[in-house]
Amino acid sequence: MNKNINKRIIFWILIVFLAIVIAVLLMFLKPKTAQSNVNNFEECVKAGYPVMETYPRQCKTPDGRMFIENTKIETCKNLCGDGVCQELVCMAIGCPCAESKESCPQDCKK
Repeated sequence: MNKNINKRIIFWILIVFLAIVIAVLLMFLKPKTAQSNVNNFEECVKAGYPVMETYPRQCKTPDGRMFIENTKIETCKNLCGDGVCQELVCMAIGCPCAESKESCPQDCKK
């Protein structure tokens, strides 16, 4: 009977010891959040915080701070320097920008 009590005591001591070891490991191995180091959209994304697929995209930190992606919409392509004077162009997004002697003298030498 004494042996059974000793085995139970040893068993529970081991269980408590393992629980303490696991708790300590979880505390030290848990990744530290660097929320205070996040100051813009790019840093928020790199830190792995969720990005909302809105336009423009938004990233939110666990402490509630919101960062909005800086977007630059280019309405036309700047082809100045390609050797062709783009005087007449379409007006859609992605078309070449209109060039003149003043805006692109290297292409419009007339």
